Amino acid sequence: GFRDALVIGNQRVRFFHLKIAEIDRVWTGALEVGFTACEPHTLRMPLPEDALGLPSHWVMDSAGKFRTADTNVTEHADNISSDRNWSQQELLCGDLLRIAIDRNSSNGGATPSAWFVVKVNEVVKVKAAVQLERDQLLYPLVNIYGKTKKAELLSD
Repeated sequence: GFRDALVIGNQRVRFFHLKIAEIDRVWTGALEVGFTACEPHTLRMPLPEDALGLPSHWVMDSAGKFRTADTNVTEHADNISSDRNWSQQELLCGDLLRIAIDRNSSNGGATPSAWFVVKVNEVVKVKAAVQLERDQLLYPLVNIYGKTKKAELLSD
């Protein structure tokens, strides 16, 4: 299918790994990956057709851009935006993604408290400053979309 394949993990995490297992060259866009603060058992069915329909999300969207419903997110000089250095159209079978909330360890109340980071084959493709509560863990989410036909969640 082209969309409506949103999956939310049932355990809170700081990061997860995903392998692109099968692609289709016909479609555009790739997949959505990220996190939500929504507890899966509280969400109404059917789930939204994409991650952006969740009331709380930190996501790399199907165009490779960082998107969030969080109003506390601001632009930061160290942000890496996909429109500057890559396109999800470049994802290939076998590519490994690491999706993470990396805490700012030197944060003494400084902004940002964390970074939303997506790496593809160990190269940072998206990085965005985010404000989260200390030790806040989020639920992982993946939406198979567009040219991505199959992805595998890898155990860590």
